[in-house]
Amino acid sequence: MQVLAALVLICVSGSESTAAVPTTALGANTPPTTPTSSPGLGVTKVTTSMVTLVWSYGESEPLTFVVEYVETDADNATNLVLEQGVTSCVVEGPSPVADLLVTSYNDDSITVKWEKQAETTVNGFTISIDPPPSGQSGSKDLAENIQEYTWTGLSAGREYNLAIEVIFADTKSEKVERKQTTKPKRVLSLSANHVSTHFINLSWGVDRNSSQDNFKITYEVTGSGSEKTGETTFTQGQLQYNYLIKDLSAGSTYSISVSANKNSVQSDPREITQTTQPKSVRELKAEVIPSGISLSWLPGLDSTQNSYRYQYHGRNVKLNLVPWKVTNSEFVNLHNLFPGEQYQFYVDAISKDQHSPFNRSKLATTYPLPPTDLTVDHTATTVSSVRVQWEDDVTRSYITNWDIKIADRRLNNITKVGSTYERTELYYEIPNLTAGKNYTVYVYGKSGDQRSRDSSTVDVTVNPVIRSILSEDTAKITEDTIAVTYSESRVGVFDHYLFSLKNSSDTVIKQRSDNDRNIKFKGLVAGVRYTILARTVSGNKESTTIQKSITTKPNPPSEPKCNQGTDRLTVILIKPSGFVDKYILECLNETCNEATSPEISNELFKQDFYNLKPYAVYHFKAYTERFDKSSSEVDFSCITEEGPPGPVQEFSYPEDSLEPFEIKLTWMEPLNPNGKIIKYHIKFNGVKENQPAHTGSEVDLESDMHEQLIKGLKPGFKYTFEITAETNAIGEKATLFVTMPIKAPIVIPNPQSPQAITTAISHDKIRIILTNPFLNTNGDVVAFSVFVTTNRNERPMANGEPRTWADVKGPSPMASYFAVYKCANLFDGNDQCSSGPARKRRVAQPRDTVEFTVGGDSSCTTNDGDYCNGPLDAESTYYVALVGYTENDLYSSGPFSEPIRTDPAPKNWLLIIIVVVVVLVLTIVTAIGVIIYMRKRSSDTNKPPSEQPPGHNHDIAIIPSSIPVKKVDFVQHVASLAADSDLKYSEQYEDLSSVGKDQPTEASDLPCNRSKNRFINILPYDHSRVKLLPIDDEDGGDYINASWIPQRCDHYWPVDSEAIYFGDLQVQILNETKSTDWSISEFIISKGDQSRRLKHFHYLSWPDMKAPNKTGSIVPFVRLIRATVQLDGGPILVHCSAGVGRSGTFIALDHLMQHIEEHDDIDIYGTVYQMRKHRCCMVQTESQYIFIHKCLEFILEGREEVEFANTGAIGTENKAFEGQRSESDLVAEIFFNSPRQALTNFDDSKIRKDVWSIYDYQNVLIKENVFL
Repeated sequence: MQVLAALVLICVSGSESTAAVPTTALGANTPPTTPTSSPGLGVTKVTTSMVTLVWSYGESEPLTFVVEYVETDADNATNLVLEQGVTSCVVEGPSPVADLLVTSYNDDSITVKWEKQAETTVNGFTISIDPPPSGQSGSKDLAENIQEYTWTGLSAGREYNLAIEVIFADTKSEKVERKQTTKPKRVLSLSANHVSTHFINLSWGVDRNSSQDNFKITYEVTGSGSEKTGETTFTQGQLQYNYLIKDLSAGSTYSISVSANKNSVQSDPREITQTTQPKSVRELKAEVIPSGISLSWLPGLDSTQNSYRYQYHGRNVKLNLVPWKVTNSEFVNLHNLFPGEQYQFYVDAISKDQHSPFNRSKLATTYPLPPTDLTVDHTATTVSSVRVQWEDDVTRSYITNWDIKIADRRLNNITKVGSTYERTELYYEIPNLTAGKNYTVYVYGKSGDQRSRDSSTVDVTVNPVIRSILSEDTAKITEDTIAVTYSESRVGVFDHYLFSLKNSSDTVIKQRSDNDRNIKFKGLVAGVRYTILARTVSGNKESTTIQKSITTKPNPPSEPKCNQGTDRLTVILIKPSGFVDKYILECLNETCNEATSPEISNELFKQDFYNLKPYAVYHFKAYTERFDKSSSEVDFSCITEEGPPGPVQEFSYPEDSLEPFEIKLTWMEPLNPNGKIIKYHIKFNGVKENQPAHTGSEVDLESDMHEQLIKGLKPGFKYTFEITAETNAIGEKATLFVTMPIKAPIVIPNPQSPQAITTAISHDKIRIILTNPFLNTNGDVVAFSVFVTTNRNERPMANGEPRTWADVKGPSPMASYFAVYKCANLFDGNDQCSSGPARKRRVAQPRDTVEFTVGGDSSCTTNDGDYCNGPLDAESTYYVALVGYTENDLYSSGPFSEPIRTDPAPKNWLLIIIVVVVVLVLTIVTAIGVIIYMRKRSSDTNKPPSEQPPGHNHDIAIIPSSIPVKKVDFVQHVASLAADSDLKYSEQYEDLSSVGKDQPTEASDLPCNRSKNRFINILPYDHSRVKLLPIDDEDGGDYINASWIPQRCDHYWPVDSEAIYFGDLQVQILNETKSTDWSISEFIISKGDQSRRLKHFHYLSWPDMKAPNKTGSIVPFVRLIRATVQLDGGPILVHCSAGVGRSGTFIALDHLMQHIEEHDDIDIYGTVYQMRKHRCCMVQTESQYIFIHKCLEFILEGREEVEFANTGAIGTENKAFEGQRSESDLVAEIFFNSPRQALTNFDDSKIRKDVWSIYDYQNVLIKENVFL
C-alpha cells in the first residue's frame, strides 16, 4: 500500500503562488480535510489506489495549479502541472496484478494463477468468484506470498467470474477479472440403437446437474484418419438425445465419440465402436445338380463383408429350417437333399457382428425320381390309344404330377404326349396312336417344373384298324351284280384287306399294295339288299369290320299300254320278275298330273291322268324302285282325242290403226288349240248413251288369218269384239272392249267462209251468213263458237283461255274474242245462243247455213262474266270464223271471212267528257293506292323479324298441312292429279315450296360454319339440326349439316379389298354385290383398336335433280333396305349430294311403304310437308314428287315385281373376312337371285314396323348407309 506523506496544491498567478497542504494516506479511508488557505483544497474520495482532490479559487484571472505529492519513505516529490481553470485531479493508489491466469479446470474446479507488478510493494491479495460455490464464500484474502488458488465444489458447465485485488496498507488496487466455464459432465450411456447399411442412430443421456449448449459428434472409419463431425443442440430439461449419422459405407467399422460443449468448453468425450450392416448379396442362383442344389451369389456393390451365412428348408416334406451356416466362399454345393422337394434358400452377408438387412432367397426343386412298376393296361388298349399304369412310393421322392412320352420303336423318336394333373393319377391314356405300331412309353416323375432325370419305360403294340371308305360303284351295279370301291386305309400298320358278304362264305383278299380297289360279287338276285364286310389284317389280328349295304337293281315294268280319251289317259304297267317296292310313273308334259309312285299290290298297275289337253301328245317314263335303287326307264307316248280350242292369244289392235270409224283387230293362235284350227269367227256390237245400238255382221276367217280390218264403226261408241276358234267344235271366246275415239272435226274441202251482208253493217254490228264447214266423220259436231278478231293471223284459242267480249272491250283495236261460245243450237236460226254446252236439238249437217249478227246484243256490259255478243268498235276491221266442237271438246276452226269494216260512230260529247273525268279520277285513286301500298310494303320489309308475328308472310296464302287419301281411292286420285298436264301436281308442289322456310337457320349462318355447307340454300334448321360433341371449345364445333356431308359426296369407299385411310380412320371393304341398278357393300371402319361394321346400299340409276326412270327397280330396293334394317338393327343414314332431293324421296317412300301396310289412308302431301318442317327442300323437284305417287300406285295396283336388266348379281368378297356374313346378307342374296320370290314370300310379319321420323334418318350413329 502506498502512503502519501503530503499533498500540496500550488496556485501560480504571474510570479506569485499560494499553497494549500492537506495530508492523507491512500487506502486509509481518511475523511477529506478543508484547506486552511485558498484556493480551498479538499479530498473528496479515497480508494485503495487513488485520492481525488477538489478545490476552488475566486480570482478572476486565470490560474495554473500544480499538485505535488510525496510517498512515505520517498525522498522526492511528484508534481502534476494542471492547465488553467482545472479545479480537480486524481492521484492513483497501488498497482493491480499483471495478469490473472486459469491454469486448469474440470467439471467441478478452477485453478487460477497471478503475478504482482514489478517493483511494487503489496501487503496481500483478495480473490473472488461469482457465483460463489455452493455453501462457500465467494471471496478469499491471501498472503502476499501466495500466487495460485483452486476453487472447488463448482457446478459443471457453468460460467464463473474470477477477480483479484492487490492490498497495500489500507488500500486495494483495481480488480483484475477473468471468466471461466467449468467442463460439462461426460455424456451418459452412449450407444447405437439402430444400425443400417448407410446410417447409425446414436443415443445418449446427460447429467441433470450439468449444463451445456450443444453436443459434438465425431466419427471416422476406424484407422482411416479421416474424421467427420456433427453437432446437435442441448434442450433445457431434456435428458436423452439421439443423433443420426448418415451416408456411411455399408459393412464398415466406425470409431464414434460424443462430447458436451458449454461456451466452447468441451466435456471429456464418450466413445464407442460400431459396424454398419453389409449390403445383401446379389444374383443369388440355385442350380439343380444331380446330387442336390448348387447355390452361388455375388457380394453387394460398394459393401464390405468378411463372410456369408445360409440356411434352407423344404416346402412340402422337409419343412424344418436348417440352422444358419457360415462360409467365406461365394458359392456352396448342398448334397443329399430329398428328391423332388422344393427348397427355400436364404443367404446373408456378414461384417463382424452385423449381417445384411434382409436376406436373399431363392426357390429351387431337386430332381424327382421316376415311378415304379410301369405296366400296360391291355383291357383299355384300342386302335388309336394305349393306357399305361404305375406305382408311386412317397417315401422315395416328392411328386406333383407325371410326364408321359412315347416313341415309335422303329424310329426311336421320343415325343411328349401329356402330363397328369395330380400325383395320385397313376395311369395315363395315350391317344392318337397309329394302329398296329410298336411303341415305347416313358414315364417321368415331376415336381413343379423339375422332371426326373431318368424314366420308367414299357413297350406296347396298338391294335390294327381299317379306315377305308366303301363306296357303291353305281355304274357297275346291275340286276345280278353289286360292286364297291374302297379307299386306301392310310391309318396304322397291316398286311392286307379282307372282304366278304354277310351270311356268306365268299371272301376276297386284297393286298395293301394293290392299287386296284374294286370289288365285285356276281350271280345275285334283282332287287335284293346285300351287305359287304371289310377289315384289315395285321399278322393274326383283325381290325373291327366296316360294312356297306348295296341293293341290286330291280327290273323295269313290262309292256306299258294307254287307253285314250279327250281329256284323260289310262296307263297300264305289268310287274317284272324279282323284287320291286313300287312303280314310278312320270308324265313329262307340264300340264300332266304329278308323278305317281304306288306300292306293289298285284301283278297289274293302272293309273288315270285327268284334265289333259285334247289332241295333245303326252310323254311318259316308267320305272320301278327297290329300296334306294331304280330300274332302267321305259319311255313311251300317248295322244288324247281332239276337243274345243281355247281362246286366241293377244287379241288386241295397233294403236296407230284406231280411227273413229274403223279398227284393225289382231290375234295369235290359241295357246291350247286342242286340235287343228279350221276357222275363226268375229262378232261385234257397239253402244252409246241415247243412241241406238250398232250390231255388225259376223265375220268368218280362214285358220291362217291373224288380223282383220273392221270398218263402218261409229265414233264414240263402245264396242265389244268377240273372236272364237273352231276345230271339231267352237272354242272359248276372247273378248276385246274398245271405245271408238272422237277427234276434232274435219273441215270439208273448199269450205264456204262467212259472208257479210253489206246492207246490214253499222258502226257497232255486222250481219253475216255462216256456212257449216265441218264433217261429222270424226264424231258429231255438237257445238259452235263465233270467233271475232281484228288480226287475221290469230287463231282461235291459240293463247289459252277463250276471251269474252267483256274481256277485250276497251281501247281499239279490240283483241280477239268469242261472240258466242260452244253454242249447240246456233244453226236453229234464232240469232241467240246461250254460252256453254247445251242439249242439241239436232246435229247440223255440213253446208247448213244461218244468218248471225255480230255485236247484236247492246245490253252487254264489261261486268258480264259470261260470253256476250256485245257491240263492235266503230271504224274497225274485223274477221269472223266459225269454230266447231265434237263431244270431247276437240275443235277445229273454219276459214276466216273477208275483212269487214264497221261504219263511223256518231259523236257524243257528253259521253266524252264523262269518260275523261272518270279516267282522271281512277288514275288519281290508283296512284294514291300505289303510294300507300309501297309505304306499307317498305314498312313490313324493314320491320325486324322479332317484331313480326310467327309465320307472318303477306305473300303466302294459308296452305293445308295434310291431304290424306283413302287407299282404295288412290289410283283414281293419281289420275286426277295427272289431268291437264299434271296441273294439280304442280299446284300441290307449289303449295309446298314455302313450307318450313320461316324457321331459323342461325347456326348454319355463323361465319365459322358457312364453309361447312355444300349448298348455300340447303341449310339445317336450328331446331332439328344434328349437334356434335364440341371439340376443345371451338366455335361451331358442334355444327354439321344435317345430312352429315360437309363436302360433296364422292367414291369414299375402297374400290377393292385394300384398305384406305382418312386421317386415323381405316376403311376396308368386306364384300360387295352388284345388280343393274344398285350395289350392296359391307365395310369395316376402324380407329385404333375399335372397329364398327357398316352396310352400304348404293342406288346407281338415279340422276341428280330428277327421278328414276322406273318404279319397278326402286321399290324392291327400298324393301331390301327395310328388311335388312329389321334384321341387323341400327339406324339409317341417307345421303345423296345436297341431302334433300333423292334423299328426301327415298325417306318419303320408305315411310309411306311402311305406312300403307297398316293404314287405310295415304298422305304423300302431308309426309313431304312434315319432312320440310325438319329440313328444307326435302323432295326437291316436282318430278320427284310425282314419282312418289307413281311408286305407290305401282304397289297398290299389284304390279310390284323386281325388274332386273340382269337376273344375276356380280359379287366380290374380301377373302380376309370370309365367314363374317350377317343374317341380312342372306336377305340380300334372296333379293338378287330370286327377286319375285323374295317380294312374294318374304315373311315381314316378324319385322317390326316402325314409323320412323325424319330425325331417325339424320342420326349419325349409323349401321346402314344409303347412297343415292
